[in-house]
Amino acid sequence: GRYVGKGNVDVTARPGLGGSLNGWYGQMKHRGRPMTYRTAQRSTYRNLNQNLGTLSYRIAQLTNQIASERRINTPSDDPAGASKVLGIRSNLSSIAQYSTNIAVSDQWLTTSGNSLQSIKETLDQLYVKAEQGATDTYSAEQRKIIADDVNTMFQSLIQFADAKIGDSYIFGGQQISTQPFSLK
Repeated sequence: GRYVGKGNVDVTARPGLGGSLNGWYGQMKHRGRPMTYRTAQRSTYRNLNQNLGTLSYRIAQLTNQIASERRINTPSDDPAGASKVLGIRSNLSSIAQYSTNIAVSDQWLTTSGNSLQSIKETLDQLYVKAEQGATDTYSAEQRKIIADDVNTMFQSLIQFADAKIGDSYIFGGQQISTQPFSLK
């Protein structure tokens, strides 16, 4: 290339003459007179070595990114990007926990709703049996049959009230591992 600098100096760089590896030679013109200069071999080698090291490091980074299929493998690759990734991971973890909580809550609500519906239906049947037994139109034997039915329905109420999800009693309050109701 050709460079024009201050003080009326033209610099034209060209590779070493005759295939020589002794460095780069250039020709300067200072006030119209040609001057030859030589770039020191040590500085050329140092620059080449530094550039090769930088390129090798960058190739290793790119190879690592390709192998892992990730642009950011360590926080030092992109500190701002790593911060965003951590924030996104935290949000995804929170969303997964919310989904789990919703599924568990839905299961508890469904089971408790079904148990309460069964309890209501049984109480309605008990009300009918109580009205039947309270009248004088039934004989003692029929009242005994009603009493047996009431006893069976009462046991059903206890079973509905002791509903479980896994090992947890849904109507146990804070003591979900203890059976809340039992017949003595």
